[in-house]
Amino acid sequence: MGDLRYQPRSGKAVLVVDRAATPSQRDALTDFARSMAGGLIKEVTEVKTAPMDVAIATCGKKGCASVKAGNLVEITTRCLGSKDHLCGNEETFYPPLTEVSDAYPAFTELASFEGSGLNLTWAMVEKRNAFLGSFAR
Repeated sequence: MGDLRYQPRSGKAVLVVDRAATPSQRDALTDFARSMAGGLIKEVTEVKTAPMDVAIATCGKKGCASVKAGNLVEITTRCLGSKDHLCGNEETFYPPLTEVSDAYPAFTELASFEGSGLNLTWAMVEKRNAFLGSFAR
């Protein structure tokens, strides 16, 4: 989905919402995710609940974060460092896939999905492919 030449830029999604949320909060979170993703989400195959553990800006900067949603999703990022250069001309080539404020590029240490609903699971490690930012509707 990060390749701007890839069309259509939409696909299936599994939404994971906080297990502690009330039913109306879960509905609101699901609606928010769909509206913020725009055309990126063509079909929501499942809405799951899980306990959430979220830590943002854990290093005092904008790039270090972690999100764990039960045993379904785990994402950890860190700030880009001097050893993350590829060729010496380091620019942000691809923009975030959806509109955010204060987009901050980060290094993904781990991004994994171990749930059902997509007919696949994955784990990506050590990639320069994350943005952290704020969003609101």
